[in-house]
Amino acid sequence: MKDYQSLTRRWFDLSLRIETLIHLGTMAIDYSFSTPAEEFFEDEPEEAERLLGCVVDESPDWEELSTFLYENGKLGFLVKLATPVPSNFSDDGSYQTNGWGHFMTKWFYTEGFDETFFETAEKWRDEFIKSRRKAALAK
Repeated sequence: MKDYQSLTRRWFDLSLRIETLIHLGTMAIDYSFSTPAEEFFEDEPEEAERLLGCVVDESPDWEELSTFLYENGKLGFLVKLATPVPSNFSDDGSYQTNGWGHFMTKWFYTEGFDETFFETAEKWRDEFIKSRRKAALAK
């Protein structure tokens, strides 16, 4: 069993948190999607295509979508991660944030919460901070 206190501390230290967690496998098996899952597919069709390789119409056919996910082995997790937006960059590279009052989110797909997922999440956060720093210093 994983040490969940250590995992929680790691997310805290990285200034990352999970905003939404959707397990596709338990929904695809019986064509019954939760409200957050339905909202993802209806509101984020580009993300569904990017992450899962499926094309979703405005009014998804849930049985067809379930079949696609099952047949293509996309039975893991949709994860919406968040990180605070950095601001007030210093010459030494440090920055401040407004904490969780102003944050950026991005959707990910993962089969599980292994080291690769943590590395992907950390890379996204680092690239986001780097782009904000570059934009701030260009002003």
